[in-house]
Amino acid sequence: YTGAEQSITTYTGEDSLVSGQSSNVSYIAKGTDVGEYTGTITAADEIKITDGAGTDVTANYTISSEPGKLTITKTDEQLTVTLADDEYPYDGQPHSNAKTPVTNEKSGTTTVEYSKDGETWTTDLSSLTATNVADSFTIQVRATNPNYKNTATTTAKLTITAIEVKFVGASDSKEYTGAEQSITTYTGEDSLV
Repeated sequence: YTGAEQSITTYTGEDSLVSGQSSNVSYIAKGTDVGEYTGTITAADEIKITDGAGTDVTANYTISSEPGKLTITKTDEQLTVTLADDEYPYDGQPHSNAKTPVTNEKSGTTTVEYSKDGETWTTDLSSLTATNVADSFTIQVRATNPNYKNTATTTAKLTITAIEVKFVGASDSKEYTGAEQSITTYTGEDSLV
């Protein structure tokens, strides 16, 4: 596998013809991704054999044709995957890493999977969420492509950051009354989620 279309056009049988004679046989097997590709060869009833003068001598042969196969195997080239970290300030809502994974495949379908524990995997990154600061975690990422031998791996973080809240007691000035006086108001509650 190279990522580009590959083909073979060679065939055998021409050397069985009488010296100076040739055929109109054409053959090609082609493909890009890993797999087995059956070629296309001129059908036996369409093959014409001529001598050096261009005379048709096909009737002197019992002709058959059979296509070959092109087999494209997995490459040793390394498949890679990256996923950026993502973070959100705490707001009481669940969040997932919204970044897009980047892979380097030349062709084929790459499957990217995600896990919190390395045991249970999903292709849906949005299903791995964190709500509280303590829920922050490292996402394990793996990618596979049928054209590559290796499984690409990486990690990315999903972080919930703490938000700052400051409670400030109110200040006030009151005229002396001889009785205990107090104030109980403060600010900061409106900063909570």
